Amino acid sequence: MVNSFKIRQLIKFKNITQQKFAEEIGLSVQGLVRIYKKGNTTTDNLEKIAKYFNVPISYFFDNETDEQFFLNNVGNFNTGNNVEQGSPNVNSNGMLLAENVVLRKQLIDSQKENNLQRQEIDKLKNKIIKLLEK
Repeated sequence: MVNSFKIRQLIKFKNITQQKFAEEIGLSVQGLVRIYKKGNTTTDNLEKIAKYFNVPISYFFDNETDEQFFLNNVGNFNTGNNVEQGSPNVNSNGMLLAENVVLRKQLIDSQKENNLQRQEIDKLKNKIIKLLEK
């Protein structure tokens, strides 16, 4: 059974309408809604969906969390920074999960960079101390 929730989330994270998505992969909106309700579709449709989002077909069957997926694929998505509160693209906390993941990734990258800078500073301090001891 296809995890249709993941399809809906990808549509939201890509910041496109269901109608636009359906048109771009050659489905009607009603066909897309049937996929949501039944949790199944043809292999051909699933291949089109996976190709559109640049994800493996297995993504719709495995247990990888959306957060793990977006951390690994953060550059592939438009997070829609100007989405307003109450939009269907916004979670209950008023923040897009994709945007949250992007910010978290930036924070982690920043922390790594800070750690590298601290290490460099420590090396320079040690060199200065050695020079002063001579």
